[in-house]
Amino acid sequence: SNATSLASADECTYADPGFYAPTGSVNQIKCAIGTVTATKGKGECAPCEPGTFQSMQGQTACMNCTDGYYCVAQSSAPLPCPGGTTKRIGVVMTSKEDCSDCTVGEYCSVGSAKATNCSAGTYNDLVRQEKCFSCSAGTYQDEEGATACKTCPPGAYCPSSSTAPLLCVGGTYANTTSLTAAHGCQPVPPGYWSSTGSALPIRCPTNGFTCPGAAADTVNDPPGSLPIELAVG
Repeated sequence: SNATSLASADECTYADPGFYAPTGSVNQIKCAIGTVTATKGKGECAPCEPGTFQSMQGQTACMNCTDGYYCVAQSSAPLPCPGGTTKRIGVVMTSKEDCSDCTVGEYCSVGSAKATNCSAGTYNDLVRQEKCFSCSAGTYQDEEGATACKTCPPGAYCPSSSTAPLLCVGGTYANTTSLTAAHGCQPVPPGYWSSTGSALPIRCPTNGFTCPGAAADTVNDPPGSLPIELAVG
């Protein structure tokens, strides 16, 4: 009590919830961060239990630890799970050891509430990773959550981070796998033509058509993409 000339203990005032008053106190004192008092008349504040925290002074209750974080005893703020780890389901998060490793095909940034699948064009073949790896040139990945990339097929090319093969344009072809750029697609030679995404050139029809090859074709766009019909008469 801050009054003077008190006649008995009955005239002392109880400290409010969120405050405390040691013996002989003139004024009540706010509970420090990481501590609380739920009821009045406390001589000291109680520390927040592991798995909870309180970031403000003068509070009456602790808060549950944020998903993707852990809280040691008397926490004033949640601590994030390290990169490559996340919240362990069904566990009160009280230490870094409670954070669960992310598995292959996914990643966990710092403080992740849950793991995230690797996006298309990326993969992860390791556990406890903070990010996924880009597919290298000559490969692609069209699905999420992959642990490896797919080989670029004939008739196409794949730059790095490809989510799908890019088809060779008509008038070109590619009979090998793992091409990394469009210049790997070969122009069709004279006597042949090709459609989009061809692994091999197509022999020109023998009756009524000519195929000068991509280099000499001035009719089609792109050159070499169709047989040219010969004029009759």
